[in-house]
Amino acid sequence: MLHTPSSQPSISTSRSIPRSIIIIGGGFAGAVTAIKLLDRSTEPLAITIIERRAELGRGVAYSTIDPQHLVNGAARIFSLHPDDPDHLVRWLMANGPEHGWAPPADVPDSSPPRWLFGSYVQSELTRATKDADGRSSLRHINASAIDMLTGPCGVCVGTSDGQQLLADEVVLATGVFQSEPSATEAAIVGDPRYVANPWNPAALDRLAGSRQLLLIGSSLSMVDVVASMEARGFKGSYRVVSRRGQIVEPRRNTEAWRDFLTGRPLPKTTRALLALVKAERRAI
Repeated sequence: MLHTPSSQPSISTSRSIPRSIIIIGGGFAGAVTAIKLLDRSTEPLAITIIERRAELGRGVAYSTIDPQHLVNGAARIFSLHPDDPDHLVRWLMANGPEHGWAPPADVPDSSPPRWLFGSYVQSELTRATKDADGRSSLRHINASAIDMLTGPCGVCVGTSDGQQLLADEVVLATGVFQSEPSATEAAIVGDPRYVANPWNPAALDRLAGSRQLLLIGSSLSMVDVVASMEARGFKGSYRVVSRRGQIVEPRRNTEAWRDFLTGRPLPKTTRALLALVKAERRAI
């Protein structure tokens, strides 16, 4: 049972520094949050990332080891540092070969494997921790957060391995969860022809000799499956089902849009931001 932080000694008075921050989720969002905090903080921080995976920085998107699964854009727009847009490109040229990736002639316009991009995120997390030079710290708890209580003195987070962690602040970076099978899907979950995880290599291997594949959903996961199956020499056909009848658009190079948010109060909600975007589109 969690103890509410109001019943504990005040975190801020029980120690003056460092400021404690728990990040729940250690995939891309959680790792980048830690990187930005370590790089920009003007005070010492004690950062704890709660992530059940053994590795930080990968999550679902960047855990796939299939070389056919690429980032969905050019390397030149995937830098973790907006003020240094060529950062990823330089990292790929310097580190790609040791990760088994031969840089192509035009690295800025290439789409590197997602696994390699995950290694880039991990490298930056290691660099940010090292640059903190002992002033701030980072630890990874290999567990899941299962409960959280807030109070005037901080936040208490309970973990799946029985720990109760106190912090000044908590960041939720849980990403996207795989949905549970519906009642209809539950009846076929055990069938070898059904694949619930599109990034399961063994499951895709079983389908390589099929005559036709039904893909439910037409977004980037569908592209992953098609790329993986083509690499396996699949000779059959694909049938794609989508609620909206849309499919992934080809990549196009466009000019940057004007900064229409400058000079006005920034929106405080996603809905307010969407309204501004729609108004901007209508104005063209």
